[in-house]
Amino acid sequence: MPPLYADDLSGLAHALVVLPTLDPVADHGRRYAERLRAAGTPARLTEYPGATHTFLSMPGLVPQAKAARAEIARSSETTSPGDEDRPSGAPIASSSWTAAGSWRRAPTTSCCAAADATPVSSK
Repeated sequence: MPPLYADDLSGLAHALVVLPTLDPVADHGRRYAERLRAAGTPARLTEYPGATHTFLSMPGLVPQAKAARAEIARSSETTSPGDEDRPSGAPIASSSWTAAGSWRRAPTTSCCAAADATPVSSK
């Protein structure tokens, strides 16, 4: 089951929803961000016009990928609610959807990205 359909989206780490506008399931990303916000979970939605579903894996071919990867890296450097006591340099906690259909809190690592890129559209 996709996380969009979880019963409870409250109490999760902040979320960045990166949305390629030409993705066939782009509406799911928009609804997911709306549901997170409605549950009180901080969520940022950034849309990348003209990008397709796999754009993040092609930073040398798809111009939007460089900006999106930079945004993901920046987002992973910010703290989530509850991370105030995190030792300097420790991994930042986030929430992950498991194959069993439940949330778990786990450390994340940032993706490699260029620091000079900026998102195309952000909400």
